[in-house]
Amino acid sequence: MYDGLQEYCDKAALMYWQRAWGIYGDSIGKLPPIILNSRLRTTAGNAFMNVKGMGIQPKGERVELNLRMLHKYHIEFKQDTIPHELAHFIAYRVYGSKGHDKYFYDVCKKLGASTSRCHNMVI
Repeated sequence: MYDGLQEYCDKAALMYWQRAWGIYGDSIGKLPPIILNSRLRTTAGNAFMNVKGMGIQPKGERVELNLRMLHKYHIEFKQDTIPHELAHFIAYRVYGSKGHDKYFYDVCKKLGASTSRCHNMVI
């Protein structure tokens, strides 16, 4: 079912994380795992972080990507969704940002990712 998509996403994530490492250094910490989730319906991706004061994620920190959409839109995921979700981690770890704020948008721009909150991929 994954047809090499896990490796494709892992390589893309590593590429963006290395780019971010060159900008932000050690403050970004460790690259979160990329999980392909066939249960997601309309969301392209989610960033699950251990945010101070909001509890620990029971499944651990991770990025989950919509496997169904990824099959059809792998290029869009590589160019937009993956760096967008990673930008949430980076913005939180560097600035304490918890959403789509100016710090998040700044990180997206530096990674070359979309700053849009919503995708326009047909489900």
